[in-house]
Amino acid sequence: MDFNPGAPAAGGDRLDISDLIDFVGGSTDLAGVIAGGYVQLVAAGGTSVHIDFDSDGALNGESFSNVATLQSTGVVPTQTFNDPAQVAALADNIIVS
Repeated sequence: MDFNPGAPAAGGDRLDISDLIDFVGGSTDLAGVIAGGYVQLVAAGGTSVHIDFDSDGALNGESFSNVATLQSTGVVPTQTFNDPAQVAALADNIIVS
């Protein structure tokens, strides 16, 4: 999916993964679901990012499945990233609650 990371009010895209997060009872913000081990953002080349989901979070080791790949995010991630600045760059666009 070619993804416009601009502010949603200005026409930026949004990806709603709230049904997945509601199902597992995770946090209500992107940084929280990443810290809980439910979501990871993974470099996919250039400014593309894989959004991966693990239904049991930090329990039982990692078992992530890809739920979306965002292209042209404007973020240049390195591997799996949890850098607050990079997460914040997408936080308004990835809906978790």
